[in-house]
Amino acid sequence: MSARGKAPWPERLAGLLGLIMLVAVLGILLHQALLRPDTPPGIRLEAGTAEALGPGLGYHLPVTAQNLGNQTAASLRVQGEIRREGQVVETSLLEFDYVPDRSQRRGGLFFREDPRQGELVLRPLGYADP
Repeated sequence: MSARGKAPWPERLAGLLGLIMLVAVLGILLHQALLRPDTPPGIRLEAGTAEALGPGLGYHLPVTAQNLGNQTAASLRVQGEIRREGQVVETSLLEFDYVPDRSQRRGGLFFREDPRQGELVLRPLGYADP
């Protein structure tokens, strides 16, 4: 402190900025806790482009899981099916460990059959609360 008992202006400015940031963070947390609806995980699944892995190795299908809800989904299970003429040809499963609210995660499914040769159906099977 200076001789008059006041802190130098840079120190006062830093303290004021810290106070403003603290109030802003507390306001955001309070808003989310009180005003944001507590909706369950809303999972949107998107398939990428399937790739052949090589002779006899099958196919890899990238999958993106997007959580549009306000709760986290842990152990999210995803099922992918290849259908031809209404019949299920092959099924593959994928599990995402953790998909936080308003975020996305990427993974992949493996198939022996080519997912591009038929109808691909992706669906979430279930999740656990973390």
